[in-house]
Amino acid sequence: MTIIRTLQGDVPPEDLGLTLMHEHLVVDVRLPQQRPSDGYEEDLESIIAPMLGHLRRVREAGVRTIVDCTPTNVGQYREAYLAVAERTGLTVVSAVGTYRDAWLPEWVRSASPEELADWFERGLAEGAGFIKLGCDPDGPSEAEALCARSAGAASRRTGCLVACHVGTAAPANRVLDAFERGGGNPARFVVVHLQNEPDAEAHLALARRGAWVEYDAIGAYPADEEYIHWLRALADAGLLDRTLVSQDACAYIVLDGGVVERQHRFDYLLAAFVPAMLEAGFTQQNVQQLLVANPARALAFEPS
Repeated sequence: MTIIRTLQGDVPPEDLGLTLMHEHLVVDVRLPQQRPSDGYEEDLESIIAPMLGHLRRVREAGVRTIVDCTPTNVGQYREAYLAVAERTGLTVVSAVGTYRDAWLPEWVRSASPEELADWFERGLAEGAGFIKLGCDPDGPSEAEALCARSAGAASRRTGCLVACHVGTAAPANRVLDAFERGGGNPARFVVVHLQNEPDAEAHLALARRGAWVEYDAIGAYPADEEYIHWLRALADAGLLDRTLVSQDACAYIVLDGGVVERQHRFDYLLAAFVPAMLEAGFTQQNVQQLLVANPARALAFEPS
């Protein structure tokens, strides 16, 4: 049976509702050696309490699900995600996965493709809803390619979605090659942060290759008009069904030097960007496709 795996349990795809496909509730982007060995310095309540009011309003505005895209070893904090879900009424989907080369633990570098694929699968069995990867701008490195190949194998076995932090088309195509070498289907792969690729034709080419293209800094950069231009090109090419949108907001993020930043802008997509889309001639059906139908189709899989 096809399901979507959330931290609160499996749900049918039709129950996912309006979804923010790429956000972060709690994340620590420092290199592993720069972080405390025992996790976050602040306690759970201090971390989540300031974000709850904002997230409750987001839920009241119609958002049903938040997909937290934090990889396993980049400060993932499932207890905090669950606490947010319980106190706001939001459904939360989280990831199992790796990040860019400098963040990879030694055991990943020395693992065989089979061992790493098994690790991804265990993460899915333990409650993750998809696999998250990372790739450097000049990558993939040997270790990043190993992760992509292994994720391809895990996706082939389970049908799960794999999303990769990459941003521009050239490395995206290379990491997608590695994913396919592992047996992955491009239709189960998301090119994350594609707003960083200046060549709009390259966006279309990735979608035509079969991958999901994702624009996920809406409300931060670039201007809304740029996103609308890209979405119009995809729609005109009949590729809006391969497109995902989100904001990459971080409700609590630890930056270099231990600086904490709170980004309470999860409401921008519905409050500002959707009205701009409608003003530009997109329909409510287009909005439903981008925020409801496409996320449900992307995240749905049949667990083994």
